[in-house]
Amino acid sequence: MHSSASDGEMSPSELVRFAAQECGVQVLALTDHDTVGGIDEAAREAQRIGVKFISGIEMSSSWESVSIHVVGLGVDPHCTLFLDAMKRLCRLRDERAREIGDKLAALGIPDMYEQALRFAGSEGNIIGRPHFAQALFEGGYVPTVQLAFDRYLGRGKPAYVISEWGTVPESVHLIEKAGGIAVLAHPGRYFRLNESSLEDLVRTFVEAGGRGIEVVSGSQPSAFEERCVTWARKYNLLASTGSDFHGLHAHRPRPGEQGRLPEHLPTVLEVL
Repeated sequence: MHSSASDGEMSPSELVRFAAQECGVQVLALTDHDTVGGIDEAAREAQRIGVKFISGIEMSSSWESVSIHVVGLGVDPHCTLFLDAMKRLCRLRDERAREIGDKLAALGIPDMYEQALRFAGSEGNIIGRPHFAQALFEGGYVPTVQLAFDRYLGRGKPAYVISEWGTVPESVHLIEKAGGIAVLAHPGRYFRLNESSLEDLVRTFVEAGGRGIEVVSGSQPSAFEERCVTWARKYNLLASTGSDFHGLHAHRPRPGEQGRLPEHLPTVLEVL
């Protein structure tokens, strides 16, 4: 799940309460984009209300010019080496955000970087394209948030900026150094990769030391799950599940409603 520490709608503590009290979730992980800034707050709230909490992150990576996400579960959010790498990713995200703002200004839409910062919330929070989408919507430039991506922010659109993230193996190694388990996030979402390229990605991930795969995800088609099961068996990967919940206004399942894992697969949770 994602909190306001990156591009989610709720604060870490609000998100934990919502997942546990409104959705009945008993085990949850906070996996904000490229930051562990919300982990301590979420962990305290989970302990207060009595649910099991797993510290996590969703790291931005690059592979074959495609943006790939690697989830880390069970990471130590205070690992110095890990925190130093997150600072670098935060700088890259801010540089990308400023360039997006410049591109929108050139299109006659000024001050979007400042407006996106406002939606990102408190200082130190990660700024991402969803914040620009919200700013464009609130500013009346698009009738829906999704149209902000379709017209301006999506790949190939006039305000899209390619990011030079680290490689998938680099993300896997950082997660390992922080004591976590690296999980290939929502492989069914990488629409630009054909089936052969997707398997190459899985193989690269495994060779780097990746140990898990999201078999069930709120941001990939359920029809893709069987392919993930095949990869889990073939490469001895642990199965993982996640709602990829960002908030009530996003088109993702509520926490815990993304579907259950097949019972015959070993899971990341069992190892954690």
